[in-house]
Amino acid sequence: AFFDAPWLPVYMAVMFLLHPWLGVTALCSALLLFGLAVWNELSIRDDLGAASRNALDANLQTQRNLRNADAIEAMGMLPRLRARWLGRQREMLALQSRASRRGGLITAASKTFRVLVQTLILGLGAYLAIRRDISAGAVIAGSILLGRALAPIDQIIATWRGFVSARESYE
Repeated sequence: AFFDAPWLPVYMAVMFLLHPWLGVTALCSALLLFGLAVWNELSIRDDLGAASRNALDANLQTQRNLRNADAIEAMGMLPRLRARWLGRQREMLALQSRASRRGGLITAASKTFRVLVQTLILGLGAYLAIRRDISAGAVIAGSILLGRALAPIDQIIATWRGFVSARESYE
């Protein structure tokens, strides 16, 4: 998706060459999808960050506890430590689940919007063809170009969580 995204302006320019209304529709659609991508990032960033910090803290605590496993077992502290670890895991999973739910909702909205816009561009193209402003081939070309233009944005939205996880791991 990141390698396909630079072609977006080229596809938009060709859409404007076919007909200005096709170009305006494609441009507005791309801006709305980009807005969905930003909304996706803002809605899941805090939850995923907190879940990552929680997981890191739980792993560090577990490592410290394993170094002293004999003493912990001898003092009877194992059930309490296990309960504490389980509580942290549940909190982390709740945060990840909430982020996944939000991200999935936005991904579904973006895919639905993209299909709706492709239908809209076909309808607009048919209207322009009936008025003899463009040819029937331009209608099909416009639909294909719009699909190619919006696909990278849609893919970025769908794979954003993996990108954010990679960025957090790097940090």
